Amino acid sequence: MNNQWYPWPDKESSVIDILRHIPRSAFSDSHHHAIQWCVTALGISNVLSVRVAKDIDKALQASCGIDSKRYERSLGHIHYVNDLADTIAQMANSRVCSELHFYPKATDKQFYEARQAAQWLHETKDDLLTPMVRHENQDFYIFEPSL
Repeated sequence: MNNQWYPWPDKESSVIDILRHIPRSAFSDSHHHAIQWCVTALGISNVLSVRVAKDIDKALQASCGIDSKRYERSLGHIHYVNDLADTIAQMANSRVCSELHFYPKATDKQFYEARQAAQWLHETKDDLLTPMVRHENQDFYIFEPSL
């Protein structure tokens, strides 16, 4: 296994897996076959098959993923809930935790992230946010009197 691309076995697996998991995209087997055809036509070898990509995905989800449970409500609405223990374990990982954001962010004009949306900035109650944030090795607490 090439450690440079860990936890993927190689560069090709990494690129295909990232393409398959772009947020809010529905990457089908047909899309995979189309990309597979394109890169093969461009002369790129060692292209993953759909089956191999799915096998790698299962292995990565088992070792690195968060278990999500599917629920269907009485009116037919479907939602998913992430396993709390898996979520806490991910937060203990410094590489993951540093990418998570728990507070809204005010910006002038550009809107790049959900935490910049008006609902997070103006409508979310402070007691629904995390009780503390660490910024530049200093801790700040919600409802803490400032000096």
